[in-house]
Amino acid sequence: QVQRTPLIIVLSCQPSTMSATYILQRSLTRHAVKTFHVPHVFFTSGGTTHLIVNALGEDRLGIVSDLTKCVSAAGGSVGESQATKLGTYFSLTMTIDVPTKSVSDIKAALKDIKGLKTQYLEASEDIAAPRKKPPRVAYSGRFTLEGLDNPGLVHTLTNFMVSHGLSVDTLETTQEEAAFGGTTLFSIDGIVTAHEPLPHSFDTDKIREELSKLGDSLNCDID
Repeated sequence: QVQRTPLIIVLSCQPSTMSATYILQRSLTRHAVKTFHVPHVFFTSGGTTHLIVNALGEDRLGIVSDLTKCVSAAGGSVGESQATKLGTYFSLTMTIDVPTKSVSDIKAALKDIKGLKTQYLEASEDIAAPRKKPPRVAYSGRFTLEGLDNPGLVHTLTNFMVSHGLSVDTLETTQEEAAFGGTTLFSIDGIVTAHEPLPHSFDTDKIREELSKLGDSLNCDID
């Protein structure tokens, strides 16, 4: 059996126009997280190190190409990935399998990429290994907020969800200038879930009613 040494890498970078791959290009056209998958490759000798790589920074041409070039040169394989664009900034997180003997090489290569700052830490387990079956989702719902930008909106809304036993699975926020008046509009779009077993007090109608009241108090529309 192959001996594996888990490791996590966190990477920060500077991102301008997207063009690394068609898939990534498509995934960065919206201000949202997009996930794409590449088949896993397992190495048969020398051991495998499992990495999580995160790239973050101001957008520029060729970031993903530079990053994946380092992975390929080290004999690595990209697994699951998520890409997000926030204004003029770019973030990419991906899992990587790389031969253990090449870990130092890939660290050095990532450090040398222009505009990137690299951090890494060891993982506690094999990223690719089967995990304990997660709890079953008993409830899933989407929520949105639209209104004038005010400090604390995200915290107030997410704290409300927690108080009702709802876990925030995805969250996207955007800001834009209003057409008239010079004010800033803020929007939130997310998905919440609750796992089995649901408490007897869990009442979606009551949650919706309280959300509506919360929206009124914040001068926002919440659905």
